[in-house]
Amino acid sequence: TGMGLERLVAIMQNVESVFDTDLYNEIIKEIERLSNKKFGISSDLGRSFRITADHLKGATFLISDGVFPSNEGRGYVLRRIIRRAITNGKSLGIKDEFITKISEIVINIMSSVYPELKDKRDYILDVLETEEKKFYKTLIEGTKILEENIKQLKKLKKSVIPGDIAFKLYDTYGFPIDLTKNIANKYDFTTDTETYRTYMEEQKNRSRSVKGFFDKDEEALKLYSSIVKGKKIKFVGYEKDFVKTDVVGIISKGVEVQKVSNGDEAEIIISETPFYAEKGGQVGDIGHIVSETGEFSVDNTFPIDDILNSHQGKVIDGEIKIGQIVEAKIDIKNRISISKNHTATHLLHWALRTVLGDHVNQSGSLVEAGRLRFDFTHHLSLSNEQREKVENLVNKMIFANHDVRAYITTLD
Repeated sequence: TGMGLERLVAIMQNVESVFDTDLYNEIIKEIERLSNKKFGISSDLGRSFRITADHLKGATFLISDGVFPSNEGRGYVLRRIIRRAITNGKSLGIKDEFITKISEIVINIMSSVYPELKDKRDYILDVLETEEKKFYKTLIEGTKILEENIKQLKKLKKSVIPGDIAFKLYDTYGFPIDLTKNIANKYDFTTDTETYRTYMEEQKNRSRSVKGFFDKDEEALKLYSSIVKGKKIKFVGYEKDFVKTDVVGIISKGVEVQKVSNGDEAEIIISETPFYAEKGGQVGDIGHIVSETGEFSVDNTFPIDDILNSHQGKVIDGEIKIGQIVEAKIDIKNRISISKNHTATHLLHWALRTVLGDHVNQSGSLVEAGRLRFDFTHHLSLSNEQREKVENLVNKMIFANHDVRAYITTLD
């Protein structure tokens, strides 16, 4: 029904909107003070007041819940919310940096019910301050480029900002399309948003595509499904590094084949596999699949829609046929190297949280045999002293040489 806390409060306090309740009173008063404007629901400025108040309240809670401003996923949603609040605040005439002042009021009002806001006050304000400074830099660079383009377009007797320019401003400088439209309007220009959306869609499609064998369309998934015929391929790689099994499918050049010969690149599907498939940033196992008639070198293993693990590689001797009994063996040395780096990512995460704070969360990783990369959320660059502390903590734990054990426990 949409009957949340704020609407319920508006009814109980007999006011026109949620922005007239005591949940928002202090926030609105601060925006009035900063902008030297008076709030009114039906006034021309009312919308900007409401957006600024609502978005900064939401941003405060999102950051408290561990969301970090970024250019993708939920982090991108947060970044857009913050930037929309800033642009609306500026439209009210607020000149200086202001969003931390609004957030502090949100924290003061809500922390009695949500104590985590008070606990994370410094972190929330630091993230917002950093994000506001970044956006002002973006505004300066983007506005300068946009105004130069407007000047050139005027000379050509044109009055429309082309979609490719709007997209470039967004893609290169993070300049919001709403801001492009607002600035264009000041010069009596319009913006070609249709072409802009076309460029955005093309970018999304490119980001969805993954290189090589990983770009699986609907037809390819149908092919895999037809090979396994509803059965789920069994993964035994946690217990075994070698199994005898049978070949249930071979794919070469996008089609199912009965056999592959020396030099052929292919994907081989077996009914039981010790090969771990690439996921969560960790690369897949490598190794060999050997039959009576040939040998296949597995260069990578990747999952297909939770149905199976597909073994990508090349026949290096003889031929491999569907239905053959084969020996599937992973490269143990490579697996151990990957395992070490996997453990190292957990140590690094622990050390970062110890040095920087509990707000640090993993946002991505790459775990290979020879190296690892760990992406994490933090609003500032690490100082040399912080880097050294993290490094020392990780090395100390490595040299302690604790046993790595697997055990099953309860949620309690």
